[in-house]
Amino acid sequence: MLTDRYGLPLSTTSSAARDAYVEGCEAKLTMYPGALEAFDRAIAADPGFALAHAAKAHALLERGDAAAARTSMAAANSLIAGLSAREDSHIAFFDLLSAGDTEAALSALAAHLNAWPRDALVLATTAFTNGLIGSSGRTGQKRVLLELLDRLASSYGDDWWFTAHYGMALSENGQRDAARPKIDRSLAQNPKNPWAAHARAHLCYEEGDPNAARAFLASWLSTSYPSSGLLYSHLSWHLALSHLEAGDAAAALRLFGEAFAPDVHSGPPRGKVNDAVSFLWRWELAGHPRDAEAWRIVHDFANSAFPRAGVAFSDMHIALAQVVAGNDAVLEARARQIDELARKGRYPSGPFGSGSVARLRCLRTARFLRGDRRARTDCRRTRAHRRQPRAARLGRVHVVERLSRRVSPGGCAPDGERAASRFLGHFRFQVCGCALTPGDMFVRANKRDRDDIVRGMLFAVTVLAWMPALPAAAEMFGRGVQPCGDKLHTRIVECIKAKPNAADQRLNTAYKALQARIDAPQHQPLLAAQRLWLQYRDANCGFYGVQDGSIRPSAGSRMHAR
Repeated sequence: MLTDRYGLPLSTTSSAARDAYVEGCEAKLTMYPGALEAFDRAIAADPGFALAHAAKAHALLERGDAAAARTSMAAANSLIAGLSAREDSHIAFFDLLSAGDTEAALSALAAHLNAWPRDALVLATTAFTNGLIGSSGRTGQKRVLLELLDRLASSYGDDWWFTAHYGMALSENGQRDAARPKIDRSLAQNPKNPWAAHARAHLCYEEGDPNAARAFLASWLSTSYPSSGLLYSHLSWHLALSHLEAGDAAAALRLFGEAFAPDVHSGPPRGKVNDAVSFLWRWELAGHPRDAEAWRIVHDFANSAFPRAGVAFSDMHIALAQVVAGNDAVLEARARQIDELARKGRYPSGPFGSGSVARLRCLRTARFLRGDRRARTDCRRTRAHRRQPRAARLGRVHVVERLSRRVSPGGCAPDGERAASRFLGHFRFQVCGCALTPGDMFVRANKRDRDDIVRGMLFAVTVLAWMPALPAAAEMFGRGVQPCGDKLHTRIVECIKAKPNAADQRLNTAYKALQARIDAPQHQPLLAAQRLWLQYRDANCGFYGVQDGSIRPSAGSRMHAR
Protein backbone atom coordinates (compact mmCIF):
# COMPACT_ATOMS: atom_id res chain seq x y z
CA MET A 1 0.00 0.00 0.00
CA LEU A 2 1.15 3.51 -0.79
CA THR A 3 2.12 5.72 2.19
CA ASP A 4 2.73 9.37 2.92
CA ARG A 5 6.01 10.95 4.06
CA TYR A 6 5.43 9.75 7.63
CA GLY A 7 4.67 6.17 6.67
CA LEU A 8 0.88 6.35 7.04
CA PRO A 9 -1.13 4.26 4.52
CA LEU A 10 -3.12 6.13 1.89
CA SER A 11 -6.32 4.95 0.24
CA THR A 12 -5.18 5.50 -3.33
CA THR A 13 -3.66 3.09 -5.77
CA SER A 14 -2.32 5.86 -7.99
CA SER A 15 1.36 6.62 -7.54
CA ALA A 16 0.86 9.93 -9.35
CA ALA A 17 -1.89 10.89 -6.90
CA ARG A 18 0.24 9.86 -3.93
CA ASP A 19 3.28 11.80 -5.19
CA ALA A 20 1.25 14.96 -5.80
CA TYR A 21 -0.42 14.62 -2.39
CA VAL A 22 2.94 14.25 -0.62
CA GLU A 23 4.23 17.30 -2.52
CA GLY A 24 1.17 19.29 -1.48
CA CYS A 25 1.53 18.21 2.14
CA GLU A 26 5.19 19.27 2.11
CA ALA A 27 4.24 22.73 0.82
CA LYS A 28 1.38 23.00 3.29
CA LEU A 29 3.49 21.94 6.27
CA THR A 30 6.14 24.55 5.44
CA MET A 31 3.78 27.30 4.24
CA TYR A 32 5.40 27.31 0.78
CA PRO A 33 3.36 28.21 -2.31
CA GLY A 34 2.02 25.41 -4.48
CA ALA A 35 0.00 23.31 -2.03
CA LEU A 36 -3.39 23.87 -3.68
CA GLU A 37 -1.99 23.16 -7.14
CA ALA A 38 -0.42 19.91 -5.90
CA PHE A 39 -3.67 18.74 -4.29
CA ASP A 40 -5.51 19.51 -7.52
CA ARG A 41 -3.04 17.29 -9.38
CA ALA A 42 -3.61 14.52 -6.84
CA ILE A 43 -7.37 14.78 -7.32
CA ALA A 44 -7.01 14.81 -11.09
CA ALA A 45 -4.95 11.60 -10.89
CA ASP A 46 -7.46 9.96 -8.54
CA PRO A 47 -10.83 11.77 -8.12
CA GLY A 48 -11.74 9.31 -5.35
CA PHE A 49 -8.74 10.23 -3.17
CA ALA A 50 -10.61 11.50 -0.09
CA LEU A 51 -7.57 12.79 1.81
CA ALA A 52 -6.54 15.00 -1.10
CA HIS A 53 -10.00 16.63 -1.06
CA ALA A 54 -9.75 17.17 2.73
CA ALA A 55 -6.25 18.64 2.48
CA LYS A 56 -7.39 20.99 -0.27
CA ALA A 57 -10.36 22.03 1.89
CA HIS A 58 -8.13 23.05 4.78
CA ALA A 59 -5.66 24.82 2.50
CA LEU A 60 -8.58 26.85 1.12
CA LEU A 61 -9.82 27.55 4.64
CA GLU A 62 -6.38 28.85 5.63
CA ARG A 63 -6.59 31.28 2.72
CA GLY A 64 -9.99 32.54 3.82
CA ASP A 65 -12.07 30.89 1.08
CA ALA A 66 -14.63 29.24 3.35
CA ALA A 67 -17.18 28.52 0.60
CA ALA A 68 -14.70 26.65 -1.57
CA ALA A 69 -13.39 24.85 1.52
CA ARG A 70 -16.87 23.57 2.33
CA THR A 71 -17.26 22.32 -1.25
CA SER A 72 -13.99 20.37 -1.07
CA MET A 73 -14.88 19.04 2.37
CA ALA A 74 -18.22 17.81 1.08
CA ALA A 75 -16.38 15.94 -1.66
CA ALA A 76 -14.12 14.33 0.95
CA ASN A 77 -17.09 13.30 3.09
CA SER A 78 -18.77 11.70 0.09
CA LEU A 79 -15.78 9.37 -0.31
CA ILE A 80 -15.36 8.02 3.25
CA ALA A 81 -16.93 4.62 2.61
CA GLY A 82 -14.28 1.95 2.93
CA LEU A 83 -11.58 4.21 4.36
CA SER A 84 -9.29 3.13 7.16
CA ALA A 85 -10.06 4.25 10.72
CA ARG A 86 -7.17 6.73 10.56
CA GLU A 87 -8.36 8.35 7.34
CA ASP A 88 -11.95 8.44 8.55
CA SER A 89 -10.88 10.20 11.78
CA HIS A 90 -8.59 12.52 9.79
CA ILE A 91 -11.46 13.66 7.56
CA ALA A 92 -13.84 14.02 10.52
CA PHE A 93 -11.33 16.32 12.25
CA PHE A 94 -10.96 18.60 9.23
CA ASP A 95 -14.72 18.58 8.78
CA LEU A 96 -15.06 20.09 12.27
CA LEU A 97 -12.51 22.78 11.40
CA SER A 98 -14.26 23.60 8.13
CA ALA A 99 -17.55 23.90 10.00
CA GLY A 100 -15.97 26.34 12.44
CA ASP A 101 -16.53 24.09 15.45
CA THR A 102 -13.14 24.70 17.04
CA GLU A 103 -14.19 23.49 20.50
CA ALA A 104 -15.11 20.07 19.11
CA ALA A 105 -12.00 20.09 16.92
CA LEU A 106 -9.81 20.59 20.00
CA SER A 107 -11.34 17.51 21.59
CA ALA A 108 -11.01 15.47 18.41
CA LEU A 109 -7.39 16.58 17.99
CA ALA A 110 -6.21 14.89 21.19
CA ALA A 111 -8.00 11.63 20.46
CA HIS A 112 -6.71 11.46 16.90
CA LEU A 113 -3.08 12.17 17.78
CA ASN A 114 -3.16 9.67 20.61
CA ALA A 115 -4.08 7.01 18.07
CA TRP A 116 -2.01 8.26 15.12
CA PRO A 117 0.75 10.55 16.43
CA ARG A 118 2.51 10.80 13.05
CA ASP A 119 -0.46 12.33 11.25
CA ALA A 120 1.47 15.54 10.61
CA LEU A 121 -1.32 17.35 8.75
CA VAL A 122 -3.53 17.10 11.83
CA LEU A 123 -0.67 18.05 14.16
CA ALA A 124 0.21 21.01 11.92
CA THR A 125 -3.08 22.70 12.80
CA THR A 126 -1.88 23.15 16.38
CA ALA A 127 1.92 22.71 16.40
CA PHE A 128 2.65 26.41 15.91
CA THR A 129 2.25 29.18 18.47
CA ASN A 130 -1.08 30.53 17.23
CA GLY A 131 -2.51 27.22 16.14
CA LEU A 132 -5.62 25.50 17.42
CA ILE A 133 -4.33 25.26 20.99
CA GLY A 134 -2.44 28.56 21.02
CA SER A 135 -5.40 30.65 19.83
CA SER A 136 -7.99 28.80 21.89
CA GLY A 137 -7.94 31.14 24.88
CA ARG A 138 -7.53 28.20 27.22
CA THR A 139 -5.51 28.45 30.39
CA GLY A 140 -1.81 27.63 30.05
CA GLN A 141 -2.03 27.12 26.30
CA LYS A 142 1.75 27.39 25.81
CA ARG A 143 2.34 24.75 28.44
CA VAL A 144 -0.39 22.51 26.99
CA LEU A 145 1.21 22.70 23.54
CA LEU A 146 4.64 21.83 24.92
CA GLU A 147 3.19 18.87 26.81
CA LEU A 148 1.61 17.62 23.58
CA LEU A 149 4.88 17.92 21.65
CA ASP A 150 6.76 16.27 24.53
CA ARG A 151 4.47 13.25 24.20
CA LEU A 152 4.87 13.10 20.42
CA ALA A 153 8.64 13.68 20.28
CA SER A 154 9.55 10.00 20.27
CA SER A 155 7.25 9.42 17.28
CA TYR A 156 9.05 12.03 15.16
CA GLY A 157 12.67 11.56 16.19
CA ASP A 158 15.00 13.92 14.36
CA ASP A 159 12.40 15.15 11.86
CA TRP A 160 13.27 18.76 10.94
CA TRP A 161 9.67 19.93 10.65
CA PHE A 162 8.67 18.63 14.07
CA THR A 163 11.93 19.76 15.70
CA ALA A 164 11.33 23.36 14.62
CA HIS A 165 7.95 23.43 16.37
CA TYR A 166 9.32 21.58 19.40
CA GLY A 167 12.14 24.10 19.76
CA MET A 168 9.67 26.97 19.47
CA ALA A 169 7.43 25.52 22.19
CA LEU A 170 10.40 25.07 24.51
CA SER A 171 11.43 28.69 23.92
CA GLU A 172 7.92 29.97 24.60
CA ASN A 173 7.93 28.10 27.91
CA GLY A 174 11.20 29.65 29.06
CA GLN A 175 13.40 26.65 28.26
CA ARG A 176 15.70 28.56 25.93
CA ASP A 177 18.80 26.47 26.52
CA ALA A 178 16.88 23.37 25.44
CA ALA A 179 15.23 25.20 22.55
CA ARG A 180 18.32 26.62 20.88
CA PRO A 181 19.97 23.35 19.73
CA LYS A 182 16.67 22.05 18.36
CA ILE A 183 16.06 25.22 16.38
CA ASP A 184 19.64 25.20 15.08
CA ARG A 185 19.37 21.51 14.19
CA SER A 186 16.16 22.07 12.23
CA LEU A 187 17.72 24.93 10.27
CA ALA A 188 20.83 22.88 9.56
CA GLN A 189 18.73 20.00 8.22
CA ASN A 190 16.58 22.30 6.10
CA PRO A 191 17.93 25.87 5.81
CA LYS A 192 14.75 26.92 3.97
CA ASN A 193 12.45 25.82 6.78
CA PRO A 194 10.36 28.89 7.73
CA TRP A 195 9.17 27.43 11.02
CA ALA A 196 12.76 27.16 12.25
CA ALA A 197 13.40 30.73 11.11
CA HIS A 198 10.29 31.79 12.99
CA ALA A 199 11.47 29.98 16.12
CA ARG A 200 14.88 31.64 15.92
CA ALA A 201 13.25 35.08 15.61
CA HIS A 202 11.18 34.37 18.72
CA LEU A 203 14.24 33.15 20.59
CA CYS A 204 16.10 36.38 19.80
CA TYR A 205 13.11 38.35 21.04
CA GLU A 206 12.91 36.35 24.27
CA GLU A 207 16.60 37.01 24.83
CA GLY A 208 16.19 40.75 24.22
CA ASP A 209 18.51 40.77 21.20
CA PRO A 210 16.76 42.69 18.40
CA ASN A 211 19.98 43.17 16.45
CA ALA A 212 20.53 39.41 16.18
CA ALA A 213 16.95 39.01 14.98
CA ARG A 214 17.39 41.80 12.43
CA ALA A 215 20.59 40.36 11.02
CA PHE A 216 19.20 36.84 10.77
CA LEU A 217 15.78 37.67 9.33
CA ALA A 218 17.00 40.27 6.84
CA SER A 219 19.43 37.74 5.37
CA TRP A 220 17.13 34.72 5.56
CA LEU A 221 14.10 36.41 4.02
CA SER A 222 16.14 37.71 1.09
CA THR A 223 17.80 34.39 0.27
CA SER A 224 15.84 31.44 1.61
CA TYR A 225 12.10 31.99 1.30
CA PRO A 226 9.83 33.25 -1.49
CA SER A 227 7.85 36.42 -0.90
CA SER A 228 4.72 34.48 -1.88
CA GLY A 229 5.23 32.03 0.99
CA LEU A 230 2.46 32.17 3.57
CA LEU A 231 4.91 32.95 6.40
CA TYR A 232 6.86 35.63 4.54
CA SER A 233 4.76 38.53 5.77
CA HIS A 234 4.58 37.29 9.35
CA LEU A 235 8.36 36.91 9.45
CA SER A 236 8.58 40.42 8.00
CA TRP A 237 6.40 41.53 10.91
CA HIS A 238 9.00 40.04 13.27
CA LEU A 239 11.73 41.90 11.40
CA ALA A 240 9.77 45.16 11.65
CA LEU A 241 9.37 44.72 15.42
CA SER A 242 13.12 44.17 15.69
CA HIS A 243 13.70 47.37 13.71
CA LEU A 244 11.29 49.21 15.99
CA GLU A 245 12.95 47.90 19.13
CA ALA A 246 16.39 48.78 17.81
CA GLY A 247 15.24 52.34 17.11
CA ASP A 248 14.97 52.18 13.32
CA ALA A 249 11.38 53.35 13.02
CA ALA A 250 11.70 54.26 9.34
CA ALA A 251 12.73 50.70 8.42
CA ALA A 252 9.89 49.26 10.49
CA LEU A 253 7.25 51.46 8.87
CA ARG A 254 8.65 50.84 5.40
CA LEU A 255 8.47 47.09 5.95
CA PHE A 256 4.87 47.38 7.13
CA GLY A 257 3.87 49.08 3.88
CA GLU A 258 5.90 46.80 1.64
CA ALA A 259 5.50 43.39 3.26
CA PHE A 260 2.66 42.94 5.74
CA ALA A 261 0.00 45.63 5.45
CA PRO A 262 -3.33 43.91 4.62
CA ASP A 263 -3.17 44.73 0.92
CA VAL A 264 0.28 43.12 0.45
CA HIS A 265 0.28 40.41 3.15
CA SER A 266 1.14 36.95 1.79
CA GLY A 267 -0.52 35.00 4.59
CA PRO A 268 -4.04 33.98 5.55
CA PRO A 269 -6.67 36.61 6.41
CA ARG A 270 -6.30 36.18 10.17
CA GLY A 271 -2.59 36.83 9.85
CA LYS A 272 -3.28 39.98 7.87
CA VAL A 273 -5.42 41.34 10.69
CA ASN A 274 -3.30 40.18 13.62
CA ASP A 275 0.02 41.37 12.22
CA ALA A 276 -1.28 44.78 11.15
CA VAL A 277 -3.17 45.51 14.37
CA SER A 278 -0.35 44.45 16.67
CA PHE A 279 2.23 46.41 14.68
CA LEU A 280 0.16 49.61 14.61
CA TRP A 281 -0.45 49.31 18.35
CA ARG A 282 3.23 48.80 19.13
CA TRP A 283 4.11 51.64 16.75
CA GLU A 284 2.10 54.01 18.91
CA LEU A 285 3.47 52.56 22.13
CA ALA A 286 6.96 53.34 20.83
CA GLY A 287 5.94 57.01 20.76
CA HIS A 288 5.04 57.43 17.09
CA PRO A 289 1.86 59.17 15.88
CA ARG A 290 -1.24 57.23 14.97
CA ASP A 291 -1.61 56.35 11.29
CA ALA A 292 -5.35 56.85 10.96
CA GLU A 293 -5.46 55.73 7.33
CA ALA A 294 -3.64 52.49 8.10
CA TRP A 295 -6.04 51.77 10.95
CA ARG A 296 -8.99 52.48 8.63
CA ILE A 297 -7.69 49.99 6.05
CA VAL A 298 -7.19 47.32 8.71
CA HIS A 299 -10.63 47.99 10.17
CA ASP A 300 -12.36 47.73 6.78
CA PHE A 301 -10.49 44.54 5.87
CA ALA A 302 -11.21 42.90 9.23
CA ASN A 303 -14.93 43.64 9.04
CA SER A 304 -15.08 42.34 5.48
CA ALA A 305 -13.05 39.17 6.07
CA PHE A 306 -14.49 38.35 9.50
CA PRO A 307 -18.03 39.70 9.80
CA ARG A 308 -18.72 37.22 12.58
CA ALA A 309 -16.80 36.18 15.70
CA GLY A 310 -15.05 32.84 15.75
CA VAL A 311 -11.52 32.68 17.19
CA ALA A 312 -10.65 34.42 20.46
CA PHE A 313 -7.14 35.50 19.51
CA SER A 314 -8.28 37.14 16.27
CA ASP A 315 -11.46 38.57 17.77
CA MET A 316 -9.40 40.56 20.25
CA HIS A 317 -7.33 42.11 17.45
CA ILE A 318 -10.44 42.85 15.41
CA ALA A 319 -12.06 44.46 18.45
CA LEU A 320 -9.11 46.82 18.85
CA ALA A 321 -9.39 47.92 15.21
CA GLN A 322 -13.10 48.53 15.70
CA VAL A 323 -12.45 50.55 18.83
CA VAL A 324 -9.88 52.75 17.11
CA ALA A 325 -12.38 53.33 14.30
CA GLY A 326 -15.11 54.21 16.82
CA ASN A 327 -17.31 51.50 15.32
CA ASP A 328 -19.36 50.86 18.45
CA ALA A 329 -22.26 49.14 16.70
CA VAL A 330 -20.11 46.51 14.99
CA LEU A 331 -18.17 45.88 18.21
CA GLU A 332 -21.42 45.32 20.13
CA ALA A 333 -22.62 42.93 17.43
CA ARG A 334 -19.39 40.92 17.68
CA ALA A 335 -19.75 40.69 21.46
CA ARG A 336 -23.27 39.30 21.06
CA GLN A 337 -21.98 36.75 18.55
CA ILE A 338 -19.33 35.65 21.04
CA ASP A 339 -22.00 35.26 23.74
CA GLU A 340 -24.14 33.17 21.43
CA LEU A 341 -21.26 30.90 20.40
CA ALA A 342 -20.26 30.49 24.05
CA ARG A 343 -23.79 29.52 25.06
CA LYS A 344 -23.77 26.84 22.37
CA GLY A 345 -20.38 25.54 23.52
CA ARG A 346 -18.78 26.50 20.22
CA TYR A 347 -16.42 29.21 21.45
CA PRO A 348 -13.18 27.88 22.99
CA SER A 349 -12.74 28.60 26.68
CA GLY A 350 -11.15 32.01 26.34
CA PRO A 351 -11.93 34.99 28.49
CA PHE A 352 -14.43 36.64 26.13
CA GLY A 353 -17.16 34.14 27.06
CA SER A 354 -20.52 35.23 28.38
CA GLY A 355 -21.24 38.75 29.54
CA SER A 356 -19.22 40.48 26.83
CA VAL A 357 -22.14 42.68 25.78
CA ALA A 358 -22.25 44.37 29.20
CA ARG A 359 -18.56 45.17 28.95
CA LEU A 360 -19.19 47.25 25.85
CA ARG A 361 -20.86 49.87 28.01
CA CYS A 362 -17.33 51.11 28.43
CA LEU A 363 -17.44 52.55 24.93
CA ARG A 364 -19.25 55.42 26.64
CA THR A 365 -16.15 55.93 28.71
CA ALA A 366 -14.16 56.37 25.51
CA ARG A 367 -16.40 59.30 24.63
CA PHE A 368 -15.75 60.76 28.06
CA LEU A 369 -11.99 60.44 27.61
CA ARG A 370 -12.26 62.04 24.18
CA GLY A 371 -13.76 65.10 25.83
CA ASP A 372 -17.49 64.44 26.02
CA ARG A 373 -17.95 65.28 29.69
CA ARG A 374 -21.66 64.54 29.56
CA ALA A 375 -20.72 60.90 29.24
CA ARG A 376 -19.31 60.86 32.78
CA THR A 377 -22.77 59.94 34.06
CA ASP A 378 -22.60 56.73 32.04
CA CYS A 379 -20.01 55.29 34.39
CA ARG A 380 -20.81 54.33 37.92
CA ARG A 381 -18.56 55.11 40.83
CA THR A 382 -16.76 52.04 42.11
CA ARG A 383 -14.40 51.21 44.90
CA ALA A 384 -10.85 50.31 43.84
CA HIS A 385 -9.95 46.83 45.00
CA ARG A 386 -6.34 46.94 46.13
CA ARG A 387 -5.90 43.79 48.21
CA GLN A 388 -2.81 41.68 47.65
CA PRO A 389 -4.06 38.52 45.90
CA ARG A 390 -4.42 35.41 48.01
CA ALA A 391 -2.33 32.42 47.02
CA ALA A 392 -5.52 30.68 45.90
CA ARG A 393 -6.06 33.42 43.31
CA LEU A 394 -2.63 33.27 41.74
CA GLY A 395 -3.94 31.57 38.62
CA ARG A 396 -5.01 34.97 37.34
CA VAL A 397 -2.52 36.50 34.97
CA HIS A 398 -0.69 39.38 36.61
CA VAL A 399 -1.19 41.82 33.74
CA VAL A 400 -4.95 41.56 33.77
CA GLU A 401 -5.09 41.11 37.54
CA ARG A 402 -4.17 44.71 38.09
CA LEU A 403 -6.61 45.67 35.37
CA SER A 404 -9.68 43.80 36.58
CA ARG A 405 -9.43 45.24 40.09
CA ARG A 406 -10.14 48.70 38.78
CA VAL A 407 -13.28 47.81 36.86
CA SER A 408 -16.79 47.62 38.23
CA PRO A 409 -19.24 44.74 37.77
CA GLY A 410 -20.92 46.88 35.12
CA GLY A 411 -17.66 47.24 33.26
CA CYS A 412 -16.93 50.95 33.87
CA ALA A 413 -14.04 52.70 35.55
CA PRO A 414 -14.39 55.00 38.56
CA ASP A 415 -15.85 58.43 37.81
CA GLY A 416 -13.77 61.47 37.00
CA GLU A 417 -10.67 62.31 35.05
CA ARG A 418 -8.32 61.63 37.96
CA ALA A 419 -9.56 58.08 38.43
CA ALA A 420 -9.51 57.45 34.68
CA SER A 421 -5.96 58.73 34.42
CA ARG A 422 -4.81 56.57 37.31
CA PHE A 423 -6.41 53.52 35.75
CA LEU A 424 -5.07 54.17 32.28
CA GLY A 425 -1.60 54.98 33.50
CA HIS A 426 -1.47 51.77 35.47
CA PHE A 427 -2.74 49.79 32.49
CA ARG A 428 -0.10 51.28 30.20
CA PHE A 429 2.68 50.31 32.58
CA GLN A 430 1.43 46.82 33.25
CA VAL A 431 0.41 45.92 29.70
CA CYS A 432 1.35 48.40 27.03
CA GLY A 433 4.69 49.31 28.52
CA CYS A 434 5.71 45.72 28.01
CA ALA A 435 4.63 45.78 24.35
CA LEU A 436 2.14 42.95 24.62
CA THR A 437 -0.21 42.16 21.77
CA PRO A 438 -3.90 41.89 22.61
CA GLY A 439 -3.61 38.11 22.25
CA ASP A 440 -0.79 37.97 24.82
CA MET A 441 -3.26 39.10 27.47
CA PHE A 442 -6.21 37.36 25.92
CA VAL A 443 -5.12 33.73 26.25
CA ARG A 444 -3.89 33.45 29.82
CA ALA A 445 -6.89 33.55 32.12
CA ASN A 446 -8.24 30.69 34.18
CA LYS A 447 -11.92 29.94 33.83
CA ARG A 448 -12.90 31.48 37.12
CA ASP A 449 -11.54 34.91 36.16
CA ARG A 450 -12.73 35.29 32.58
CA ASP A 451 -15.60 37.67 33.25
CA ASP A 452 -13.40 39.96 35.34
CA ILE A 453 -10.79 40.04 32.61
CA VAL A 454 -13.29 40.88 29.89
CA ARG A 455 -14.63 43.73 31.99
CA GLY A 456 -11.16 45.14 32.11
CA MET A 457 -10.02 44.26 28.61
CA LEU A 458 -12.88 45.81 26.66
CA PHE A 459 -12.70 48.96 28.77
CA ALA A 460 -8.91 49.18 28.66
CA VAL A 461 -8.65 48.54 24.93
CA THR A 462 -11.24 51.25 24.37
CA VAL A 463 -9.55 53.93 26.42
CA LEU A 464 -6.09 52.96 25.20
CA ALA A 465 -7.21 53.60 21.66
CA TRP A 466 -8.22 57.15 22.52
CA MET A 467 -5.62 58.05 25.14
CA PRO A 468 -2.27 56.71 23.89
CA ALA A 469 -0.22 59.43 25.52
CA LEU A 470 -1.18 59.02 29.19
CA PRO A 471 1.90 58.51 31.41
CA ALA A 472 2.51 55.35 33.39
CA ALA A 473 1.13 55.53 36.92
CA ALA A 474 3.53 55.54 39.82
CA GLU A 475 1.05 54.72 42.54
CA MET A 476 2.40 51.21 43.05
CA PHE A 477 6.00 52.23 43.54
CA GLY A 478 5.73 55.50 45.48
CA ARG A 479 6.18 59.15 44.65
CA GLY A 480 8.92 60.28 42.34
CA VAL A 481 9.17 56.93 40.55
CA GLN A 482 10.07 57.09 36.86
CA PRO A 483 7.79 55.04 34.56
CA CYS A 484 9.10 52.18 32.46
CA GLY A 485 6.28 52.18 29.94
CA ASP A 486 7.76 54.74 27.54
CA LYS A 487 10.60 52.44 26.50
CA LEU A 488 11.00 49.50 24.16
CA HIS A 489 10.89 45.92 25.38
CA THR A 490 14.50 45.25 26.40
CA ARG A 491 14.76 48.64 28.12
CA ILE A 492 11.49 48.00 29.91
CA VAL A 493 12.86 44.72 31.27
CA GLU A 494 16.01 46.45 32.51
CA CYS A 495 13.97 49.28 34.02
CA ILE A 496 11.57 46.96 35.82
CA LYS A 497 14.38 44.78 37.15
CA ALA A 498 15.85 47.87 38.83
CA LYS A 499 12.62 48.58 40.71
CA PRO A 500 13.03 46.01 43.52
CA ASN A 501 16.13 47.75 44.91
CA ALA A 502 14.30 51.05 45.22
CA ALA A 503 11.29 49.29 46.72
CA ASP A 504 13.49 47.49 49.25
CA GLN A 505 15.03 50.78 50.35
CA ARG A 506 11.59 52.29 50.89
CA LEU A 507 10.48 49.19 52.76
CA ASN A 508 13.51 49.30 55.05
CA THR A 509 12.94 52.97 55.78
CA ALA A 510 9.31 52.33 56.65
CA TYR A 511 10.25 49.31 58.78
CA LYS A 512 12.75 51.30 60.82
CA ALA A 513 10.28 54.13 61.28
CA LEU A 514 7.69 51.66 62.52
CA GLN A 515 10.16 50.09 64.94
CA ALA A 516 10.81 53.50 66.44
CA ARG A 517 7.11 54.09 67.06
CA ILE A 518 5.98 50.79 68.57
CA ASP A 519 6.41 49.50 72.11
CA ALA A 520 9.33 47.20 72.94
CA PRO A 521 7.15 44.06 73.39
CA GLN A 522 5.96 44.50 69.80
CA HIS A 523 9.43 44.36 68.23
CA GLN A 524 9.73 40.56 68.18
CA PRO A 525 6.24 39.94 66.73
CA LEU A 526 6.97 42.58 64.08
CA LEU A 527 10.22 40.85 63.15
CA ALA A 528 8.46 37.47 62.93
CA ALA A 529 5.71 38.92 60.76
CA GLN A 530 8.24 40.59 58.49
CA ARG A 531 10.18 37.35 57.98
CA LEU A 532 7.03 35.43 57.16
CA TRP A 533 5.99 38.15 54.70
CA LEU A 534 9.39 37.96 52.98
CA GLN A 535 8.91 34.20 52.48
CA TYR A 536 5.50 34.84 50.97
CA ARG A 537 6.83 37.63 48.75
CA ASP A 538 9.64 35.49 47.36
CA ALA A 539 7.31 32.57 46.65
CA ASN A 540 4.75 34.88 45.07
CA CYS A 541 7.31 36.57 42.82
CA GLY A 542 8.71 33.19 41.85
CA PHE A 543 5.27 32.10 40.72
CA TYR A 544 4.75 35.17 38.52
CA GLY A 545 8.24 34.91 37.08
CA VAL A 546 7.68 31.55 35.37
CA GLN A 547 4.47 32.21 33.45
CA ASP A 548 3.93 32.18 29.68
CA GLY A 549 5.08 34.79 27.23
CA SER A 550 7.54 37.56 26.62
CA ILE A 551 6.49 39.34 29.80
CA ARG A 552 8.10 36.56 31.85
CA PRO A 553 11.58 38.12 32.37
CA SER A 554 10.18 41.13 34.18
CA ALA A 555 7.09 39.67 35.87
CA GLY A 556 8.83 38.56 39.06
CA SER A 557 10.72 41.84 39.38
CA ARG A 558 7.55 43.86 38.97
CA MET A 559 5.73 41.79 41.59
CA HIS A 560 8.72 42.16 43.92
CA ALA A 561 8.57 45.94 43.56
CA ARG A 562 4.87 45.97 44.34
